[in-house]
Amino acid sequence: RILETHNVFTLIIDFLKHTPHEGRVQSLPLQLGQQFGVFQQLYGTEWTQHLFLYNNIQSLDITQDPRPTAENQVYREALQGRVNTIARLWELTNTRFIFGLSDTNFLNSLSAQLDPGQQRFRRHTAFDLVPKPGISNPTSLDQVTVVTNGPGQFALIEFTGALPRAKLFTSWLASTNDTEVLSLLTNANFNPHQSVIVSAPLPAITNAAATNAGNVKFLGYAPKLVRLEANAAAPSVLLLNDKHAPNWKVSVDGQPATLLRCNYLMRGVQVPAGRHEIVFRYEPPITGLYVTAAAGVIAFLLLGLALFTRHADGAPPVAKPPAPPPAK
Repeated sequence: RILETHNVFTLIIDFLKHTPHEGRVQSLPLQLGQQFGVFQQLYGTEWTQHLFLYNNIQSLDITQDPRPTAENQVYREALQGRVNTIARLWELTNTRFIFGLSDTNFLNSLSAQLDPGQQRFRRHTAFDLVPKPGISNPTSLDQVTVVTNGPGQFALIEFTGALPRAKLFTSWLASTNDTEVLSLLTNANFNPHQSVIVSAPLPAITNAAATNAGNVKFLGYAPKLVRLEANAAAPSVLLLNDKHAPNWKVSVDGQPATLLRCNYLMRGVQVPAGRHEIVFRYEPPITGLYVTAAAGVIAFLLLGLALFTRHADGAPPVAKPPAPPPAK
């Protein structure tokens, strides 16, 4: 079924899966009428739970998170659900593509409400929901498909204000107070394209912030291994807009480096001036492996003991030698 659905959505899905690490996607979290509600149902079932997973497309939409971490909850409460912070959320999380309506008036309204004075939304691909061939009155989502060969009332909208997935900064702010960090991130006067906030006592900047900090390119991107090449114009902080976790390790030119927590929730590392290879690698502790191995050995020994005991209990009795004849 996934492959069949994939063929239907070729243009949109193929585009999003081509370089998924260059931009996340989300359906606009607003009520935009009954027809868009039908699309959101399709998006929330077929797309986020099947197509996106099958094609490694990264989405900001939450499909399953029964036990969210404390930092995730605090971050969402600060940035989600409020009109004046939705665009900042997309900006900080590298969410480049939004699903909404394709009408020009809608795009202008979107900019005015969510991103006033910026004009950073543009229509990328328009599409329509239509019944599948042979169905005149669809009654379920599996009877609906998408076409992109017309004007379309829906659209994949590009948000050009999203931060790149990886970026170098020669200007940073250091704060170990999480409340202060979130306050800065949601402040309209803070420009996340110019400075990054590091939750560590980094030394003050000694060089003047470079206008062009340099560039970063991906050498490889996998769920547990990210390889980057950075060409830094000056000593910098490299921000990788992927979730920070203690089990992630980072190296610069093969040497272990300190993993930084940037912009409250993301990963980062300090990089000297020049060209360097940076590797982020997920390395969970091996304590659990030792426990599992020990449990396996103990289980094997207990099984062997049980088999030996069972064999001993079920062994036939040993015949006693006949008694010697009485002496004459």
